Amino acid sequence: MEFHLFGESCKYSNLSPGFSQNPSTGIGPLKNLIIRPAALADVGVVDSLFERVFGFHRTPGMWQWLYHDTPAGEGISLLAEKNGRVIGHAGAVLRAFRADGQTTLCAQSVNAMTDPDYQRQGINKQLFQALLEELRSRDVRYLCGFSNENSTHGVLQHQERTALDPFPVLIRPLKVVRRPWRTFIRDRSEIPPKPADIPKAVEALYQKAWGEHQIGNLRDHTYLNWRYARPGGTYQAVEVWNQAQLSAFAVLGLRRQRGFRVGFVMDCVANEPAAWKALRQAIKKTAVGLDCDLLCALGYEGSIARRQFKRGGYIPVPRRVNPEELVFSIRGVPEPLLSASMQDKSQWILTWGDTDLV
Repeated sequence: MEFHLFGESCKYSNLSPGFSQNPSTGIGPLKNLIIRPAALADVGVVDSLFERVFGFHRTPGMWQWLYHDTPAGEGISLLAEKNGRVIGHAGAVLRAFRADGQTTLCAQSVNAMTDPDYQRQGINKQLFQALLEELRSRDVRYLCGFSNENSTHGVLQHQERTALDPFPVLIRPLKVVRRPWRTFIRDRSEIPPKPADIPKAVEALYQKAWGEHQIGNLRDHTYLNWRYARPGGTYQAVEVWNQAQLSAFAVLGLRRQRGFRVGFVMDCVANEPAAWKALRQAIKKTAVGLDCDLLCALGYEGSIARRQFKRGGYIPVPRRVNPEELVFSIRGVPEPLLSASMQDKSQWILTWGDTDLV
């Protein structure tokens, strides 16, 4: 299969979190499988499996960033071994999470993969059960993740996650109309990696701007510094100050898609409508200065962010033409059921910064 991030194709194998008996061989769930935590010495093996499954090199330093450097605690990286060969992996990144007026822990599923020679033998299912037990032991309350079109069915059926659908993509054209040739003649020059400089004042801004009932990963200075030091990522902070007070803040992530230079709105927050307007203008000015062809943001129907983006000329992308094919889903731990408030998409703060794609 292929995974498309706004049309940029990356080869993926057909992953299925559940077990499906192989009709030609009659092979059932793989027996004598050893599942163990990955250690630093296993990074090379994990990276090799990643390349074998997904078809491209993994950015150096990603394992350390995902599973060791996370501010909410070390992540979970589990390996499946058969006769000394690593043939599967499941991972989760821990994050401080705000839901139902309380701060708790949420784990985000990442890097689920099975060696192509061993697919459809129940490996992902066994890895998921081991992952769930580890989450329980760490008192994690929720498990979430982003899945593509080929893995979503298994995630929803076998992991019992609830989809918050449709994936809420909005785009703001900047220079696309003036540069139609970029669709056909793709600029392959690299965008140099660059972490974002995060002001300390952003903590107070998020505390003031977030409502009691809003849901999402908790943003503070430590978390944002970690997130926007992602290996290989290119980020630019956008700040709006009013009389020495930070009134609005955003982070842009730069990436090429379909030959175009895209500015992804990774995070954004403002303390009042006037600050939102100033932030939209600052984001656009910054993106133009970075030679972006278009902007891309996320915002669920009914959310403050979506209303503000639409006022700034951002266009919702209908699901039927959305090239992302991504689904965000979540479940409780240990029981999968969610409260009614958790299923109210308008209360969610979901941004590109919540993914590990950009």
